[in-house]
Amino acid sequence: MGWTAEPPAAAWAVDFTAEAEGQILRADPEGRKRLRPLIVEMLQHDPRPGYLDRYPERTTFGMRVCNLEVSWRLGHGRALVTSVLPAD
Repeated sequence: MGWTAEPPAAAWAVDFTAEAEGQILRADPEGRKRLRPLIVEMLQHDPRPGYLDRYPERTTFGMRVCNLEVSWRLGHGRALVTSVLPAD
């Protein structure tokens, strides 16, 4: 559509806590939704609104993915997924 010549480069490495890994398994035991790779791909490209660059002290974020609330923290060029819970 002409928005960009190529996709942006990945911004961050993405890690998961053991608790978040377990929550993903409980949410999709057969792995059909491929939640982990989806979350990794989304977070690698920095889904935060652009204005948040002005607030570097904010390091905890969340978003909804497939009826799940995904929470993560940023630090040292990495995103750490801390929870993947059913959305209300």
